[in-house]
Order: sequence, then C-alpha cells, then structure tokens
Amino acid sequence: MELAVTTIEHLRDEAYAMLCRRAVMQSLERLEQKKANIASTRPPFGFLAPKQARETFEKSMEAASGTEASLRTQLGQIIQLEHLLQGRIHPELGVYLTAVSPDYRRFTSARDFIDQWQIEFAKLPELLTAFARDVRNAAQGTTTAEGARDLQFFAVLRDSALHVETQLDVLDALVAEIAAILPPEANAEIVMPKLPDFRRVAWVNHIAALPAAQLELEATRVETEARQFVTHGDSRIPARLNAAREVCARHEENFLQHYWNTLRAHAQAHYVEERDITEVIADLVQRYVTSDLDRRQRELNTANPFQNER
Repeated sequence: MELAVTTIEHLRDEAYAMLCRRAVMQSLERLEQKKANIASTRPPFGFLAPKQARETFEKSMEAASGTEASLRTQLGQIIQLEHLLQGRIHPELGVYLTAVSPDYRRFTSARDFIDQWQIEFAKLPELLTAFARDVRNAAQGTTTAEGARDLQFFAVLRDSALHVETQLDVLDALVAEIAAILPPEANAEIVMPKLPDFRRVAWVNHIAALPAAQLELEATRVETEARQFVTHGDSRIPARLNAAREVCARHEENFLQHYWNTLRAHAQAHYVEERDITEVIADLVQRYVTSDLDRRQRELNTANPFQNER
C-alpha cells in the first residue's frame, strides 16, 4: 500500500514550508548582524553630527527595519502554513501506518487490552461480594444437628471461588497479552494494577478440613478482606491504567514521528525544486489559507438560509 497522493502533496508542501522557514530565519540572523553593524556607525552626539551622516544612518536603519518587518511577516505565514499542514499530515500518517504497520498497530492493540482489563475488572466486585457472603455462610452453617459438617455450603463456596478465580485468570491473561505485544522499552514503563491475593478454589478445599474454631477465624479474616476491597477498592487503579495508556500513546506517537521525519528528509531531497521564496509562500497561502477561508464561508452561507436574502 502506497502513501495517498494527497499525503505526498502535503509532505511536499511541508518540505517547501520548512525550507522557506529555514531560509527566512537565516536571513533574519544576517539582518541582525547587519543592524548591529549599522548601529555601530551611529553618528556621535546625535543632532550635533553632520546632517548627511545622520540621514545616511537613519535611512539605513529604516531600510533594515523594513526588511525585518517583511521577513517576520513571512515567518508568521510560514509557521501558520506548517501548523495547517501538520494538522493534515498527522492523521493521514496515522491511518496509513494503522493499515500497513503491525509495529504501529500494536500500541492501539495494547490500549484495547488495557480497556478490556478495566471492563473485566469491573465484574470483580460483584463476584467478591458473592464470595464473601458464601464464606460467611460456610463458616456459620457447616455443622448439622448430628455434628456432621454440611458440605453443601462448601460446594456453594467452591463455586463462588471458582468464579473469582476464573475472573482473575482473565485479568492475568490480559496483562500477559499487553506484555507480549509491546516492545521491551514500552513494556518496561507500564505498571498494571496488582490485585490482592484473593482466595481460590484450593483455599476452599483447605478450610473444609479445618476445625470449627479455626475455620471461623480464617473465614472471618478472608470475608473482611474481600468486603474491604469491594468497599474501598484501590484508588490507584484508574490512575495506573491511564498511565499505561499514556505510555502506549507516547510510544505510538514516537513511532509516527520517526517515520514522519524519514518522509520529511525524503521529501526535501526529492519533492522540491528551487523556487522564489515569496512565490512559494504566496502559492501555499492561497491553497491552504485563502481557499480554506473561502470554503468555510461557503459552508456558512449554505448553513444560513437567510444569508442570501439580505
């Protein structure tokens, strides 16, 4: 898949604008030196100097100031043009790289996994609430009138623990996907939320064999941990997820900018020709500023049904 023709045109025009800016800034630097040289010829004692010397000095400074004003006007136009062109090229390159570059797409994929982690995490409080309830029920109702332990409560608790365990495995798998898809330098910067060590099915099998008193203590502790997490959670989780997204976005942007800089060098080497700076700026202003203003005015007139009745 090749770059779109419009993108190549925008890269060419950006190359012209960048070269014009460089030339204008060099002219301003030379002009500053020229003004410093003119200032050094200022006649002594102001109005006491010979009239011709004063006039020569004043005309030279006026000419230099006029040239500076013209150059700074050009520089302002060029900066505006570069801003407009970059606003068009950036999304075009984003679309292009998404289509052709797996290395670029992985950052979007990683953000999708982070979003999915947040969605799956939102299911956890309800599962933990059910788990805490079943822990309490198992601790309080495990002994029958005959003194035997009612295993039905543990069967229900085991089912709740399995749901929690399955959801934790889903979250762990998403973290693994993120780590696998990102390059090492990006992966090293991401710190996904670390969840408490919630009890799993193996823990239920363990407490089922505990004496009643020990079971009560263990169940109370685990129930409290689960309910506290549901109530208070971890306030750092949203911030960590956002930070992870920002890492992905930053590396994605760095990838795009690196590719863009390569295209810029190519454009400056192959897409531009020697032209008069004033002519180039006028052409770019006409195509990107004036025409855009005309288009917006036409859209405004179309949107206002009373415009033509005035």
